[in-house]
Amino acid sequence: MQPLRADGEMEGGIIHKPVFERLILCEYAVADLTAANANVFYELGITYAARPRSTVMVCSDKSRLPFDVAPLRGIPYKLAPGSRPAEAEGVRAVILDHLTQARDAVPDSSYRNSPPPARVLPTG
Repeated sequence: MQPLRADGEMEGGIIHKPVFERLILCEYAVADLTAANANVFYELGITYAARPRSTVMVCSDKSRLPFDVAPLRGIPYKLAPGSRPAEAEGVRAVILDHLTQARDAVPDSSYRNSPPPARVLPTG
């Protein structure tokens, strides 16, 4: 796997279209929620909807996550000086394990690493 960050691309135009395309088409996504960036939460929702078995959430063990995502399973990590993950190799190994489980899961299996889809109740 090769990580790809849309904010590192140098193409012109609005960034939203390629970001959303990549989120929908990517095999795996890793979302770091440490900074509580609203854009990341929005993008996390897109990946959960498009690929419910291939999104991994990570965040600092000191992060206070908003109500809606706080109960979701994520991979906590400790921050070292300079706001970098301490024990980065250990964090990578855990992420790799989660992504391997997602890759090996049968598409119609009960394996999920995202919230279950909301039930839409009929109106009227």
